[in-house]
Amino acid sequence: MRVREWYSWHFPELIKLVSDNVMYARVVKYIQAKETMTKERVPGLTEVVSDENLAKDILEAAKTSMGTEINDIDLINITRFADRVVELARFRKSLHSYLTEKMRTVCPNVSAVVGEMMGARLVAAAGSLLNLAKAPASTVQLLGAEKALFRAIRTKSNTPKYGVLFNSSWLSKAKDKDKGRIARFISNKCSFASRLDAFSEKPTDKFGMKFREQVEERLKFYATGELPRRNYDVMQEVLQEIKRESQSDDNMETDGSNQKTEEVKEEAENNVQEQQESTNEENEMETEYTSPKKTWTKADRGKGGRGGDRGGRGGRGGKDRGRGGRGGDRGGRGGDRGDRGRGRGRGRGW
Repeated sequence: MRVREWYSWHFPELIKLVSDNVMYARVVKYIQAKETMTKERVPGLTEVVSDENLAKDILEAAKTSMGTEINDIDLINITRFADRVVELARFRKSLHSYLTEKMRTVCPNVSAVVGEMMGARLVAAAGSLLNLAKAPASTVQLLGAEKALFRAIRTKSNTPKYGVLFNSSWLSKAKDKDKGRIARFISNKCSFASRLDAFSEKPTDKFGMKFREQVEERLKFYATGELPRRNYDVMQEVLQEIKRESQSDDNMETDGSNQKTEEVKEEAENNVQEQQESTNEENEMETEYTSPKKTWTKADRGKGGRGGDRGGRGGRGGKDRGRGGRGGDRGGRGGDRGDRGRGRGRGRGW
């Protein structure tokens, strides 16, 4: 790293004490000129390196250092380089956490089989998750080794056995003679996992975890000869687990829906009771009418109408039909006015 090469002319002993590059850049950013390193700055250096003994060793090394002096311009450039290295390390860490979270959400099965970083490389080499799902296992095995494959076909030599999968941790665990076979097996499982991630409605990592167990069993089979489980049995175990989880989720949903329906019924009953009470109050208020002379009810209005009818019949039965007709007319109008019309109809009709 450029910061190590440049700052080692001024403080060469620091390379042996701090091996990590990012930590080295932080220490350089804090110390700057070694002549300014005193006992008062040890607590701050302890916070940077998270080790008090290491901070004391750096102080002793700064006092007895054999490095040359450094001018102000070089120190400014070294400090800027150190700041840049620290910022890039922070950005790389945040990017790694984002990629890990995104891969677990989008490709949980592929991430479970080969890891988040290797799964992201496979998706990038294929172009998209859908392209990776459409590709056969042989294509997944050789992703990243296209040039070597075409060169081998052109020169009629041996074709490559793996591409991006060469950096997988599973290949480092296998022996040299078994790397081709385990690469073919891993590519097969990655192909299945990518199809599950691309086309399943509810993505889950249970299939990927079982695929990972199968890869471990296959490595053990190559090493010791112990037979692995059949793929059919493994898939049946996963399907049964998913079925049990779905049943438990359905039971929880039905319980929640029953509680909601009961609450809705109670609210509806309360609303009906309130409406009935309000209608009863309105009916009681309508049965009574008030006027400046007298208070009457609906029954009194009906009696007045019948009185007017009798007054009219009395007019037809009497000697003077004209007067009786007028009495009936007055009696009919008395039906609108109440008891007073009823009395007039009777008097003049009869």
